[in-house]
Amino acid sequence: MTGIGWVDFLISLIVKIILLPVVAAISYEMPDTMVNTDPESIALPGYSVLTVSNSDGVVHAPLINPKGNTCYFVYTVKLADTGEELYKSGYIEPGSAVPEFELNQELEAGEYDILLEVEAWDIGDYTQALNGGSIEARLTVED
Repeated sequence: MTGIGWVDFLISLIVKIILLPVVAAISYEMPDTMVNTDPESIALPGYSVLTVSNSDGVVHAPLINPKGNTCYFVYTVKLADTGEELYKSGYIEPGSAVPEFELNQELEAGEYDILLEVEAWDIGDYTQALNGGSIEARLTVED
């Protein structure tokens, strides 16, 4: 390899080792989930009620990026009335999901209106934002 080839190789290796783990969510391939068959559109999953127990603070519901989407997803879960952030994912690849997630704070038992904001990012350039969406749902907090 020439000197330039080694430099390119080392930069590529550094990006893969250092940067990608920072920007990517820990996600898993989700079989038998919704599939987007239109490459010109971005499919968003639907959510109505999410449940969390204060005993562990974990929401046992997947945050999905449907197979067939041509973008990464980043989810932000917020309280609808205050906009206070409860969780933010890393980049989720198409056909993958964050299977469960932990809230960044404990909430009193009860029902809360939440927004799941979905940012879409170009699959070829994860710094390029695309259209996103916001999903209204309810969060049930149990003791």
